[in-house]
Amino acid sequence: MPPSVPPASQVLASTQFALRAWYLFYFASLVCLGPFLNVYFHGLGLTKAQVGVIGALRPWISAPASFLWAALADRLHAHHWVLMGTFVASCGVRLLLLLPRGFLGILAVVLLAEVLGSPVGVMADSAVMAACEKVRHRPLSLSCLDGVDAAYPACRCNAQGCSLEA
Repeated sequence: MPPSVPPASQVLASTQFALRAWYLFYFASLVCLGPFLNVYFHGLGLTKAQVGVIGALRPWISAPASFLWAALADRLHAHHWVLMGTFVASCGVRLLLLLPRGFLGILAVVLLAEVLGSPVGVMADSAVMAACEKVRHRPLSLSCLDGVDAAYPACRCNAQGCSLEA
């Protein structure tokens, strides 16, 4: 007996669930932890000026790093591996913040975490758009079931199929 293939509605529903769960947990972690990092650093004994330096350097490091990671992923055609590798490495490096150390050690860990974590949001958005491209121009029965418009806001489906809107 051949293996049963799940209907397209189940595949799209699982994709929608995975994407929604990713965004929920990713942004919830940023919102829950981000505002309290400065308080944590102050609790480790850093001065207000040192906490300010760490906070000020983070965007200056993460902005160019995200462009470099994206260029590397494009050059190697390894977007999935770069996304997963930087995400896992960023989480691992951030765990080093649990080990108290002086200003330079904390600064090094925070900046390395920013370098590794900077492409995650951008590349996850790119992966969602790539998933939208996969459902683009497919027949209505395969691509527009179970509210694909809700999971991919840029996808618009009609009787002719799905298309990507700018």
